[in-house]
Amino acid sequence: MICLSFCVIAIIIMVQLAEILGLSVAEKKEEVPLFAAQLDELDHRMALHAEGEMPFVSWNEVKAELRIRKQYQRATCCASFRIWGPI
Repeated sequence: MICLSFCVIAIIIMVQLAEILGLSVAEKKEEVPLFAAQLDELDHRMALHAEGEMPFVSWNEVKAELRIRKQYQRATCCASFRIWGPI
């Protein structure tokens, strides 16, 4: 189930990336309208940042976390395949 969900998400991201790459420079610069709730959340996060209360992580920390999650997903996917395996 985890592998299937990951594959579906990966396909969605690839399709969206292809659409983005197909845009002209002018189209890429157009502003995207935001909902009021999104604007409120941005304001809230900016206030937290201004107060020094918004935690940040480096890009290296993000990549390391993603590698750990990927290894975990592979391990659980492979383990469930061994349990249920093909008939």
